[in-house]
Amino acid sequence: MALRPVAGGMTTRALAVIAVALGLAGAAAPARADDAEVASLCRAFRDRTGVALVFDRAALPGRRWFPIMPALASAQAADAARLLLAEARRYPAGWLGRTGLTRIGVFAGLAARRDDGYRWWDDALGGYRYSGKWNGKDAIALGYYSDWQLIQTFHHELHHAIDTASGFGRDDARFRAAIDGTRRYPALVIPRDDLAQLEAWAGWPLTSGATDYAARSPGEDQAETAAWMQQNLATALWQAAAHPEWAGSQRILHVLAEHRAAPSPGPALGWWIDVALGRDPEVGAARRRFAAAARAQEARVRARIAPGGRYRVRGRAGATGNPTLRADLALVAQLARGLGRRAERAAIAPATRARLAARWMALLDGYRADIAGRWGLSAPTDAAFAAARAAIARDLGARGGV
Repeated sequence: MALRPVAGGMTTRALAVIAVALGLAGAAAPARADDAEVASLCRAFRDRTGVALVFDRAALPGRRWFPIMPALASAQAADAARLLLAEARRYPAGWLGRTGLTRIGVFAGLAARRDDGYRWWDDALGGYRYSGKWNGKDAIALGYYSDWQLIQTFHHELHHAIDTASGFGRDDARFRAAIDGTRRYPALVIPRDDLAQLEAWAGWPLTSGATDYAARSPGEDQAETAAWMQQNLATALWQAAAHPEWAGSQRILHVLAEHRAAPSPGPALGWWIDVALGRDPEVGAARRRFAAAARAQEARVRARIAPGGRYRVRGRAGATGNPTLRADLALVAQLARGLGRRAERAAIAPATRARLAARWMALLDGYRADIAGRWGLSAPTDAAFAAARAAIARDLGARGGV
């Protein structure tokens, strides 16, 4: 989209007055619609991120900002909010707020009276133009000059917050060691099919620093890398797996490690692969959590009834069978019910659930046959086996049983 002029232009109120004078009273309606849309988008942004999106200088904390921070017109604020909400969905829900970030302000421009050596004078702003600023604690200010610039600056300044959450500055020596080759990060390990698709989607790789501004400091180098990575994610992941020896790849690997080290913890590699390939990362994350839980619970069952791969019966039989054995079988049923609920929430495919249930069934049936062959089964114990098997078929297997 073309950037709407703000500085030096007529205000929304002035345009409305002219419209009324021309007999076009309805012209003021779009401004009210824009205001309502901005409010709605800001609510959606906060719901997604845990961070407030604001367009008023007074809503930012503290005083250490810029002397020149003109406000956006309502229509342009709506454009900015839509862009940032879309970009925020690249990160896990609520995670940005958990880094300590509380507010992000967006303005028609940001300008200072003095040049820091990396700026140019902007006549429209009446100062040296900046793209964004992180206050070092809990807030970010962004200038909106173009869509592409706003997105780049958003990810750059976000990385300062992420970097701070994982220990700003304390990792600079590690960053330098990765780049100069004295202590490289290992290559990413990505499933073959995903890696092939990433390579097919990859563009021009990052072989060194992302921009000239990256040379200013390790912190800015990392933030520029993060901004480049978010706009070239398929390329970034592919090269970090296929060519970890490149200095650009080491920068990417360091940024990924910082994301992971930030509170919660941060997004893992699987999240970024899903984002890069256009898959729903929330669904992917839920499925990975289910797979991890399934492995852990299956290991727990095996450790209880077949440690080391050989069946074992705990406890001793009494007049009504072995109560310890029945308790173990009840635990199997309980774990199956819990995994079944997780499978529903994660929308696990029926075929995947059926395979998992079949493994549990085989383990349980082998256990029953081993006990029956050596000692026989009491009626209460046989009933406990039947109940555990029914729980696996009903709760862990695909809908309709196994």
